[in-house]
Amino acid sequence: MNLENGNKIVLEAPDNSPENRYIGAVQFDGKAYTHNFLRHSDLVKGAGVRFSMRPEPDYTRGTEPGDAPYSFSRE
Repeated sequence: MNLENGNKIVLEAPDNSPENRYIGAVQFDGKAYTHNFLRHSDLVKGAGVRFSMRPEPDYTRGTEPGDAPYSFSRE
């Protein structure tokens, strides 16, 4: 995606298919990313996001408290 500020967001999921529909891992700008959300403030700077897809869900990925987005209900 080309952003108004001239930066780009590149989303990749090369193994995505009807069989591989679950996210196994995510890389954000080449680094492992465990969060279940992307911050707007990071995306507007330009970003590369790569999704490694798999045929079965990974019930352990993104399960740490810090992997969930902020919520008022947890205060």
